[in-house]
Formats: sequence, C-alpha cells, structure tokens
Amino acid sequence: MIAAVLAALIVGAISAIVPITPVEPYLIGVVAATDVPPIPLGIAAGIGQTAGKLLLFGTVRGAVRSQRLRALIARKVPARAGPPTGRMRVALDRTRVIMQTLDRPRQAVPILFASAFLGFPPLLLVTVYAARGPMPAAMFAAVCLAGRCARFVVIALAPGAVMELPVFGH
Repeated sequence: MIAAVLAALIVGAISAIVPITPVEPYLIGVVAATDVPPIPLGIAAGIGQTAGKLLLFGTVRGAVRSQRLRALIARKVPARAGPPTGRMRVALDRTRVIMQTLDRPRQAVPILFASAFLGFPPLLLVTVYAARGPMPAAMFAAVCLAGRCARFVVIALAPGAVMELPVFGH
C-alpha cells in the first residue's frame, strides 16, 4: 500500500509538469487491480499534483518578474501587422477576460478551484496566468490542493462505484 501511495504522489507530481502523463489512469488501474484504499491514493495524487503545479507557479512567477527576461522580450518582439481578426480575435478576447479575472484573487479562487477539480479551464494554463498576477502562492497551493484532492479521490472511488452496479452482479 505504501509503495502505491508514494507512486501516486510521484506520478501526480510528474503529471503536473508533463501533461502527457496523466495520473488518472494510474489511479483507476491501481484501485481496480489491487486492494489499495482509494482515498489515500487520491489524496497522495492531489498532493503530488499540487507540489508540481506550485513548482511551475514559482518558476513562472520568477520568470515574469525577471528584469532580464523583460528586457530580452522587449528587444525581440516585432511590430504587429495590425489587430487580429476572426477566430484569433475571439480567442484573444476570451484569454484577456480570464487573465483579468485571475488578476483579482477573490475572483480567481473559484476559477482556480474549478480548474483543479474539473480540468476546465486547463489547470496548466490557469497556473501560468495566476503566477503572473497578485495571487499569493499559499492561496494558490491551498485552492489547488483542495480541488486536486477532491478530483482524484472521486476518480479513485470510481472503479468501486462501477463494480457495485447491478450489471456486475453485486
């Protein structure tokens, strides 16, 4: 059990930074194939994910506030050919609304929680946008942890709930 929980923590941390390694299939597989309790497994995955997202949050925050990086970007950004149109304009307008909302910690908390629990908007993007704003790292960590633990506990409980359905003879 301890090895599976530690593995969930590690897989969670890796999947926080490398999105092509989701932790959800690991949780479902372990719960379906072993007797490891789903709740500690889900909580461990949530802690791992939060640790990884917090590392990403801190990295982005440091980069965004770096004077050297700002100077480099200012030198290399070419002049625009004109304002965006069509789908690009709609996408940029939506992005701008999310960015403005994430700049206000009270309004950012529900978006961050929804992202951490539901996966929409994608937590990777919300992490990056939140890091460039005024949200304290402790608040980010607490909200992300709550949402991720809730999500992964629900996912880890899913195989047991499915097996209890009358279709499976229980």
